[in-house]
Amino acid sequence: MTLYDRALEHSSSLSKKLRGNRFRPSIVVAKSSPVETELTKIIVDKNQMVEWSEKLEAHFLLADDQDVHPSPNAIPEISDFSNIVVFAESADGMPFCFDFRNNEKTPSIIWWDDDHWVRISNNLSEFINLFTATSSNSV
Repeated sequence: MTLYDRALEHSSSLSKKLRGNRFRPSIVVAKSSPVETELTKIIVDKNQMVEWSEKLEAHFLLADDQDVHPSPNAIPEISDFSNIVVFAESADGMPFCFDFRNNEKTPSIIWWDDDHWVRISNNLSEFINLFTATSSNSV
């Protein structure tokens, strides 16, 4: 099973669990600075997942002089995106990605927050638990 096949399984599982609802995460990375965004698109097509993931390095490779952003849960600069797979998009068009660098079967979830990557959960179950259902009128 390829990396993209595993990512597609996780993404499809997420899509099934959230189907029919609009969800807004309350992703708290620190008590003083919550990260809030909406999950607006979940990718369930392998070709699209590959296409979006292959563009990561061109769009999100940081300058050599940047290390870890000072915000909570920021992760070090990513220089090799070969084990990072885009699986969703936030309301502002930024990618949610599976990060398979530390575990080939159970990826953590990272998200691009303006100018740095943030690890927002250690696995898909934690990620799903970050979301609360909202009515269509409140989003």
